[in-house]
Amino acid sequence: LDRAFVGMEEKTQSQDMTNESHEVDQFSDFKKSENEVDAYYADVVDLYGEAKNGKPFSFIATYFENVVCGQHILFRNFEYISLTVHNRNSFIKQFNTIFQHFLSDKNPISGDEFHQLLCLLCPDFPPSLVHLALAIIRSKQQQSLQFKMLCDVVMQIFLHWDIIGCIERVFASNDVEQANNIINIPSSTHRETVSISEIKAAVFEYQ
Repeated sequence: LDRAFVGMEEKTQSQDMTNESHEVDQFSDFKKSENEVDAYYADVVDLYGEAKNGKPFSFIATYFENVVCGQHILFRNFEYISLTVHNRNSFIKQFNTIFQHFLSDKNPISGDEFHQLLCLLCPDFPPSLVHLALAIIRSKQQQSLQFKMLCDVVMQIFLHWDIIGCIERVFASNDVEQANNIINIPSSTHRETVSISEIKAAVFEYQ
């Protein structure tokens, strides 16, 4: 009996460690930095003030449950969905999940049509990100593209939105105004360069 009890105890500890490991993985993307967590604290306080809910602890718990599972970005404005890396990853995941049937569809889609899909999840998603993606693919003259190609490029631009902003600030601080200045894009599939004016147009349209 003692041996059986010890065996059961070891098995339980092993399961607990597995569960803890899964929970750590689940939270690893969410808990990136104190600054990101602070952004969620401020947001939940604002939302609670608007909701006038009589159960603050339940409201806060539900909010952070949605944050962890990545559903908190649905139907929020662009400022919020681009606020943190976790938000951006969550938006990309939700978009790919909701419109997954388009990923295998070979029928072409235009930039305007793709932007309309983005606006179903984020009403003020800036069209300039789609325009920049079209410029990178070198398809401004094309009427439509395969959904997966356009989706991949738009989401990469969105995911690295803060880096694009940093690039714009670096060039602005050095008084780079020539539209023919270019930045290398390390990709063998898409266009190798994109002009600074195209990046500025994408950054400043939303700002």
